[in-house]
Amino acid sequence: MMASAFSSSPLVLALPTFLLTILLQLALDPVRVFNRLRCYHAASSSAAAAGGRPVRPRGKKGAKQQDSNDYDLGGAESLIVTPLSRRLAAQLKHLDAFNNLAMAATVMLVSLGLGQAAERLLGWPPSLLPPALAFSTVFAALVMLAKVDLLSDDTSPTNKVLAAAWGLLGFGAALALHVLQPGDGRILAWDVGRSARAVGPSLHSFIQAAVGKALEGRGLQAAAQNIPQLALSEPALQVLLAALAAAFAVLLFAPAQRFVRSFFLQMRPPEWAADYVAPHPVATAGLALHFLLPALTALLWVRPMLQELLQLSDQTLVLVQTGALLLTAAAMAANQRTLLQRYLDRGLTGWHQLKHGSRAARGTRDEKRTLGDVIRVHCQVTNHLLGKTAVQSLGPAVLYLSLGLLLLHTVLHPAAAGSAALETQVLLQSCVGFLSLWTGACWFLYCGSFLWLFRTGVLQP
Repeated sequence: MMASAFSSSPLVLALPTFLLTILLQLALDPVRVFNRLRCYHAASSSAAAAGGRPVRPRGKKGAKQQDSNDYDLGGAESLIVTPLSRRLAAQLKHLDAFNNLAMAATVMLVSLGLGQAAERLLGWPPSLLPPALAFSTVFAALVMLAKVDLLSDDTSPTNKVLAAAWGLLGFGAALALHVLQPGDGRILAWDVGRSARAVGPSLHSFIQAAVGKALEGRGLQAAAQNIPQLALSEPALQVLLAALAAAFAVLLFAPAQRFVRSFFLQMRPPEWAADYVAPHPVATAGLALHFLLPALTALLWVRPMLQELLQLSDQTLVLVQTGALLLTAAAMAANQRTLLQRYLDRGLTGWHQLKHGSRAARGTRDEKRTLGDVIRVHCQVTNHLLGKTAVQSLGPAVLYLSLGLLLLHTVLHPAAAGSAALETQVLLQSCVGFLSLWTGACWFLYCGSFLWLFRTGVLQP
């Protein structure tokens, strides 16, 4: 009896999970992702004085501009490219949020691995720690994205207002999606009505078990049987999911915009910068998957798109959905360095545009000095916000990883037909399914819109 209680306690798995996570964090060191990324500084800046090599645009056109426009911009007429040192990477703003996301992803994977090892090798019962960590990480990722965007003083008020507007539109659209879809999950692979009926019993059994275990040593287990059961109506669950969808819509807006700017530069690098912005075909393919996989994954929750065509059972469909979520998370995480480097390369392209596209470069001495100050600030701000960019590129990957691991728990531990555990799994699968489809739709809508605006010249990338 004592051995059974010992193996079923979440604390037994929690201690080695967090110890191993700390060891992995120290060994792998998430800050390594910034190691030796190319940063650009005005030649007159203090960072440039520490070393580096001058930027030399390639091609006849670039050489002609450099020779014929020997501007005096107070030292900003030329750039110095330097590799990002570990010391400077450790000083990045928002690095704590990036480390928190990396640790959250690590602890989820470690808890899953240790939990499966305990079940397979030691015969322990399934632990609730892995799904609990995945559930909490969904909200932790949203908090980290909010911290570097909506709650940060380096985000412009215009972007905050735009994100809030998308959130209001998202709330209405998500609510309409719930209200207008056919019942019983015939078209979309979730059933809100059945899920709402499962909320009360699921919470009641969880609270009852927790209270019973807490009172076990005091002989008061019977008191746990008197806890009243909660009830949640279908409209209430729809509103809750719509509110969560609105939060996703708000917090995915800036990461999608940041991704498209890097993706566009990867697809269309300027000829004069070929020595610095040289996209590798593998990296380009990875960014294309980063763009497309969320939308393709979202379509898995539209039953006629896959399940009815291939005649898949519900269990097989959930397995495919789980694999797609985890594949999307892996593809997004793998593009981290490419996205960060393309973001830093915007310091180079911005310098070239300001120097050769501004009339101030041919104006008076004061106008040239002012333009030089603008270039210096542009390079400094670009480098300063690298930590924020890292959080916004890793955040969506952690969201997909969390959703995938939540769904994976139902695949690894299928509940018996007619049991209360089955209804709990239906609730979990419905919520994860809705959020997965919604996340993919938001990502594709945002990225597709920005990509079209950049390609048509309506917005400058």
